[in-house]
Amino acid sequence: MSAIAVSQNNQRCTTLSISPSDMISSIQKVSKTEHVREFVPSVIEPSFGIGRILYCILETNFKVREGDEKRTWLDLPPLIAPTKCSVLPLSSHSDFIPYVQRISADLRKLGIPNKVGYCVVI
Repeated sequence: MSAIAVSQNNQRCTTLSISPSDMISSIQKVSKTEHVREFVPSVIEPSFGIGRILYCILETNFKVREGDEKRTWLDLPPLIAPTKCSVLPLSSHSDFIPYVQRISADLRKLGIPNKVGYCVVI
């Protein structure tokens, strides 16, 4: 037995039933009403744009010191951090400049990207 369904107006469905029996076939037309079945998928929006990825990285790696909300930092994993190391002299005295440059050059020779920060310490 096989059946063919033809939908009309999304409410009425016409089904043709065909059943072969001993060289004689019969075709029967049956009409029935289908009730509306609503389906609401429970799917999280699968959008993976660059904005969402960056937001997730910043959200999960932004740290705040407990008890002192003014102390915050961004703790990026080394795999995605653009700078792996910073060389920060404790004094802006000119005698430290050659040492800072030598440390920075040694780090670069080892393949460690770094930044040198010259800040004024008061």
